[in-house]
Amino acid sequence: MISLSGPGQFTYDEALEKGLVEPGIKPVCDALYKLGCTPLASCEGHPEPRTWLSFLIPFYTRARPYVLFSAEINVARAIEKNLRVKHALWNITGTFHPASQELLWSIESIHIDYLRGDVTRERINKDLKELSCVLNDFGCCN
Repeated sequence: MISLSGPGQFTYDEALEKGLVEPGIKPVCDALYKLGCTPLASCEGHPEPRTWLSFLIPFYTRARPYVLFSAEINVARAIEKNLRVKHALWNITGTFHPASQELLWSIESIHIDYLRGDVTRERINKDLKELSCVLNDFGCCN
């Protein structure tokens, strides 16, 4: 986890050095960073095998990929607009940091398969690669 500040929390560069950014989500985090955003927390997604526990506690056995990041509102707006133009099934939502009240952004898939938890590791990797390509092709926020 990469957080804003405080004991045990790291900048994005420090998190990379410490190997805290999962490899599957790293290209997305890197692309956001190049656009002037600061990745704060991320997950590459974890589609665990279906077991009896998956049906009892679905949200605890699977995790969707996401990146929580800070950015100026005009940057987040431009990224969201570009995602719509490219017909990417990813969404950006805003939330306030509980301590600092800084406006933060989260990018995650809005595809129905992710909402149902019906995805494979291969599918997630493909979707994250496509998202990073969309973000890397988008340079108007530099």
